[in-house]
Amino acid sequence: MRVLLTKNQLSDLAAALKVILEKGEQSRLSPQDFFGQLRSAAAAMARDPSQVRTVGNLGDLMGEYIQDLPYRSQILGLGEAEWLAMGPSAQREILDTVEAKLRLYAEYDASSQLWVSFGEGAAPGDSYFPVPLEALP
Repeated sequence: MRVLLTKNQLSDLAAALKVILEKGEQSRLSPQDFFGQLRSAAAAMARDPSQVRTVGNLGDLMGEYIQDLPYRSQILGLGEAEWLAMGPSAQREILDTVEAKLRLYAEYDASSQLWVSFGEGAAPGDSYFPVPLEALP
């Protein structure tokens, strides 16, 4: 199964995953700080910080187009308590998965022939790509 995402949506998704990876790497020695760092990063990234939702799980950093899918993953539903309970090796595995998805998204972005535009004069960011469900976070 695939989901049509625009180039802009994929870019936003990659940006959120980059923040997760960066904050995960920074908090490796103090995993209890991970979600606090994510909350701060979400506020800094927001166009209107007063509208920032509480970051209760990693899915809260993703766009609503991902959260509204009838799809669940280990990453999207991961909350602070689960993160702390899983231990360093499982945390590393999550971060490795995020890093692999970022590499895949970069490949998608670089493959301009794979993107489809519906309508003449559409902005490049409005081109679509059928992203496999397993490629989503």
